[in-house]
This record gives sequence, structure tokens and C-alpha cells, in this order.
Amino acid sequence: LLCSIAIIPTSMYSALAPDWQFMGDNSLICKCSVYLEIVLFANTAYTLAWIGIDRYAALMKPQRYIYFF
Repeated sequence: LLCSIAIIPTSMYSALAPDWQFMGDNSLICKCSVYLEIVLFANTAYTLAWIGIDRYAALMKPQRYIYFF
């Protein structure tokens, strides 16, 4: 949701209007956009990894699963 609100509009606008003055190399909007992309990507990757670990533990050790999580 945060990606659709913060990242996609600035990326689309900079792609459609390359001379946009707020997307320069030292622009705060540019830096925040890149930072949010990295943080949101890492958050998604870690969330999916932990869901996989959780499901693995639930399937392989169902009796001990209650005590792990």
C-alpha cells in the first residue's frame, strides 16, 4: 500500500516528464523514493521468508509448533 502511494506516482511522473525539477540527483524526493523502495523490498522479502519458516515448522513439527511460535 505504501509503495502504491509513495513510489509509483513519483516513478511514473519522472518517467513521463524526465525534465521534472524535483527528481535531480540531490533531491530529497529522489532520495526518499529510493530509500523507500529498498526498505519496502527488504520488508517484503523478510516477511515472505518468515511465513515460509512458520509454515515449515507447522508442517514438520506440528506438536512442537505451539511452543516455537
